[in-house]
Amino acid sequence: MTVGLGFSCIGHRYWVPSGYACALQEGLAGYGQYVGAPADRGGRYQIETCRSPCDPDADRKPITEGFVAMLFNDLIDASTAHDPSNVHTHDETADKTHYDPHYVMKVFATCDVQYSRKARPDGWQKRDDVADFVWCLENSVDTVEHHAAFPDRDAPKNIRENAREPSDWNADSIRSTWLWNLKE
Repeated sequence: MTVGLGFSCIGHRYWVPSGYACALQEGLAGYGQYVGAPADRGGRYQIETCRSPCDPDADRKPITEGFVAMLFNDLIDASTAHDPSNVHTHDETADKTHYDPHYVMKVFATCDVQYSRKARPDGWQKRDDVADFVWCLENSVDTVEHHAAFPDRDAPKNIRENAREPSDWNADSIRSTWLWNLKE
């Protein structure tokens, strides 16, 4: 499966670090399996069974598809504040988002980034890793936070996306959710 990123993730494993682009591609696929066929082998189990024990090195989370899948899940699922009875989020106080899946996927589909190095004549290119995606969700780039969370990736100088933010959109809530899944 290639989700338009132009490469293959042959031999990838859910909780084993692979790389930024592979983790984004396969994390999205893993999330799709979770919501589309949770009873299939591994669907619900994979997303709900690991936080820190699977990869204790927080710097490896953004390149591990399981953590990227959990990010998609937490952007869309009910947070503790919204659904205290949800047994799967009872300990996720940092999960502060509950966005419509259409919004999250529109951000994913339309996210473009611009780097100092030029991939195209105007410098814009499609997002190709989870670092690009989180900045599109936030509608800005925090270079200090970028270097702390993604120390081996250049920060984009600009981002853009064509999704219409929901009325409860909040950049701080988005940051809390992605840090919970990818850094802390």
